[in-house]
Amino acid sequence: TINRWLPVVGVSANTYAVPYGDIYIETPSSIGSNIPGIESAGVRYWDRRVRAGVSLGYPLRSNLAAYARWTGTHRGPLHGIPENTYRHFLPTRGFLSQLGGSLRWARGGANTYSISPEGARLMSLSGKLTSSFFGSYTLDAQDTREPFDQVQITAELREYVDIPWLSNHVLAFRAAGGVSFGDRLRYGSFRLGGNYGESSYYAIPDEYISLRGWPILAASGDWYYLSSAEYRFPI
Repeated sequence: TINRWLPVVGVSANTYAVPYGDIYIETPSSIGSNIPGIESAGVRYWDRRVRAGVSLGYPLRSNLAAYARWTGTHRGPLHGIPENTYRHFLPTRGFLSQLGGSLRWARGGANTYSISPEGARLMSLSGKLTSSFFGSYTLDAQDTREPFDQVQITAELREYVDIPWLSNHVLAFRAAGGVSFGDRLRYGSFRLGGNYGESSYYAIPDEYISLRGWPILAASGDWYYLSSAEYRFPI
């Protein structure tokens, strides 16, 4: 990241793997006219993602910033797949080239003993275009390239309200939603589930939306909405 001048410029590259369900294979059947069956191979599919990107950030005001970014992600199996794999059950494979932008407004405060933002508010609006014009494609069940075109829009509002006469006690409210138009990813554009927290031992997929109290990967699809209210206090 270079933040000596405006706009702030960032360049990044990384790779990580996301676990999905078992790989399924087609097996011959001795019943009737040898109709093939489909059964688990007992092997977990790991979705390997190699990603690179460039981003620009510009402060429009003291608490309002605009961002623009390009990200390219190649998705494929980490360990390869058996020759007779039933490819209809595999996650999205291919290359996703995306242009995105967002506006983010925020204000807030904290002190030495804060366990949450206090007296704060955050609003954001983001858009993302994944286009075959930029080189995006996915692989179908015959491993043939197909152009991929999609538009995503997401928005989020967070509010942190101080509780009078109780130091560092906060009511935290959140509302968010997103929608996708165009081609569909195999397991949906968004994956909603419990909060992982932050750790250097794992990476969370870009499409993951956290909601505390839900099971991990509770739902997936091409749109989502959520809201939550929390009472946060130091112990």
